[in-house]
Amino acid sequence: MKCIRKINTNFDIKIVALIVTIVTVALLVMYPILVLIGYSFGISFNGIEISLDAYKNLFFNKEVYFAVKNTLYIGFCITLFAGLLGGGLAFLVTKTDILCKKLIEKLIFGTFVIPSYIMAIAWIEIAGHNGFFTRFLYQFFNTKNPFEIYSLEGIIFVMVLHLYPMVFINISNALKNMDSNLEKAGFISGASSKKVISTIIIPIIMPSIFSILLFVFSKSIACFGVATVLGLPARKYVVTTYIFSSLSSLDIGSAVSLSVLLLIISGILFMLNNKYLKSKEYTSTNIVNDERYIYSLGKFKIVITIIILSFLFLTSFVPIIMIVISSFLKKWGIPLIFKNMTLNNYYNILFEERIARSAIKNSIIYGLISATIACVIGMVISYISNRTKTRCKKIVEFLSSLPMAIPETVLAIAAIFAWKNEPLKLYGTPWIIIVTYIGICLPMIVKNVNGLMIGFDPILEKASEINGASCIQTFKRIVIPMILPGIKAGFMMSMIFVLREIPVSIMLYSRGYETIGVLIYNLRSDTGGLEVVSAIAVIIIILITIGQLVIQKQRR
Repeated sequence: MKCIRKINTNFDIKIVALIVTIVTVALLVMYPILVLIGYSFGISFNGIEISLDAYKNLFFNKEVYFAVKNTLYIGFCITLFAGLLGGGLAFLVTKTDILCKKLIEKLIFGTFVIPSYIMAIAWIEIAGHNGFFTRFLYQFFNTKNPFEIYSLEGIIFVMVLHLYPMVFINISNALKNMDSNLEKAGFISGASSKKVISTIIIPIIMPSIFSILLFVFSKSIACFGVATVLGLPARKYVVTTYIFSSLSSLDIGSAVSLSVLLLIISGILFMLNNKYLKSKEYTSTNIVNDERYIYSLGKFKIVITIIILSFLFLTSFVPIIMIVISSFLKKWGIPLIFKNMTLNNYYNILFEERIARSAIKNSIIYGLISATIACVIGMVISYISNRTKTRCKKIVEFLSSLPMAIPETVLAIAAIFAWKNEPLKLYGTPWIIIVTYIGICLPMIVKNVNGLMIGFDPILEKASEINGASCIQTFKRIVIPMILPGIKAGFMMSMIFVLREIPVSIMLYSRGYETIGVLIYNLRSDTGGLEVVSAIAVIIIILITIGQLVIQKQRR
């Protein structure tokens, strides 16, 4: 009887945990989205007046038409060029005898570490109207810079450099896990290298290619920071910047309806991605992980290596070097000589400027709170997903992964309408930012913890319960120690997100609750010089690099 009572108690605890988790995640993720959709149709806390006027006005608005057109243009171009660049580099590094493979991978990773918004600022300092390269061309060749950085093409250029490393990582993993025996069989049958690549390699890794390109496209159409800094000065709007502009001018109908349309598009892309991956699964027949087949580049090996290293140096190191140099200038635009250098920019940010110190402190505090809460919820979600057989776990899995399908701009707009009324009024407080951060960070935590939860045998937990331990004791003494590396990695990923995000804090902050994203955005768009922005950017890069090193250590 005692054993049965113990089992029933554990069962009750799991049911309670499941219910609490579903309610919590639904409140964090689903509730704001439903409120946003309701507002777009005239359903609000103040009453119900169902109307399609917001959508009608949207479809007859020429500015919206151009914003959508620009969004699709940059989306397709970024996806195309990031796919070609990332996929080509992945093949060269993984399947050929190119030199300096480790160095190439590190340089590609270095590009990925820099937040896209900071990279945009770096390229303004290089190729802007008063940039280093622009001044160099005018001084020595008396010619203008042919490339206009403040344009849709400038957005495409920066976003391609930011996103192609994701394509590289995804396709590299697919190529590494591919069975080389299939290639060897193709060569034995008399096929050429081109034939083997087109008929064997590409079809096998096509699910990975399709998946990552869909992801890149969804990230491209949700671009906000880069589109703001490079598009708005030229009055080139995309959907996200038009939403922000509409919200700023109190055109609530356009902001809400356009957010819902962007939400629908992103959701469709997310579902297509998942559906395609499930229907296109390939199983390797080899048991032993054999040595990969390597293609020879012949006499072009050295030339190709030099070209790639030069490209990676220009796109990885040069932007960082420019930001670092600019951060020490007394004023942006003055000659690069020693007497024009100073440490005052860093001193003022860290010790003199109250707003700057407050913004850095707020980002760290908001990150710590949101990452901690997300870790607790994420652990429970992962446990329910992997250790229970209830059908309700599918609901939990869906809700926790939903933020991956929603652009951050849309989540911020949804949070405004969800948390501006009693009894859940968070608008005007830092908690609206923290709650939104928690929802966005959940998928990161769950993904990291799931990888470890799947890897260890549940028999350890069963043995614990048989020996008299309660469900909570088992979770504390066995489950948590086993998944702790995943929790730490997810925690650091969440902190990195908080340090580098812009749209959520820009739309949700109130005076006194600024974050690093708000600080760097306002300095760039208002009165702050590029030298101060560069100093803040260097601090962010250092913090992000430390976080990435911690994540790598935990994963090892």
